[in-house]
Amino acid sequence: MPQPQFPKYHKTNLWILSVLAVLTFVATGCSQYQLAGRVIEGPNSYIAVVDQNDPRLNAHQYGGGVANTQISVTLDPNDMRPIHEGTAYSDLSGNFSLPINAQGAGFLMYEAQVTAIESGHMPTQQEFALPSASKRILVVLKSGEGKLSPKTNLIEETLKMGEPYMR
Repeated sequence: MPQPQFPKYHKTNLWILSVLAVLTFVATGCSQYQLAGRVIEGPNSYIAVVDQNDPRLNAHQYGGGVANTQISVTLDPNDMRPIHEGTAYSDLSGNFSLPINAQGAGFLMYEAQVTAIESGHMPTQQEFALPSASKRILVVLKSGEGKLSPKTNLIEETLKMGEPYMR
């Protein structure tokens, strides 16, 4: 039985094809992830991950948003070294977008802590898995004044509890 004949490629041609494949992957698959969403008023303050087609994200269908809300994002907030990704402010329609620079964001699993603060509204904070690029963040703020309760640092709390026994 005759053996199939494959074309012989020169090593240079294979190297060029490899480089082109890597460049194509980098150009198409590594666009920067954006955590995007909208801030609106509601009966309670909370943050939720919603589908990008949720009608509350559309100012024309749902009405005005809450402008100038400070949105802060921290990745892996419960780790020894949480990563503060930055802060964004909502526009006049309540829309916001914050680039997330962590490698693989939107594809790899990261825990995210999102905090929303706006004067005249109850602040809110929520932890959830960083959503895929097809999802959005809906921030609902209740009118009024309030404070976020401080996050408990287990290491500091344990050290304080152990102080009397270390003397």
